[in-house]
Amino acid sequence: MISEERQYIDAAWWTSLFPGLVIAMVVMSGNFLGDWFRDRVDPTLRQL
Repeated sequence: MISEERQYIDAAWWTSLFPGLVIAMVVMSGNFLGDWFRDRVDPTLRQL
């Protein structure tokens, strides 16, 4: 969607902004989920 709207970005910038924001949120949530999972599973990070 972002690459298709590249030609219209000067007239309708929001057509590329919102899909880009969704992609950024998906990537960040995956990163946070991976960090949480590593904290739960990694035995070297556990405190006694």
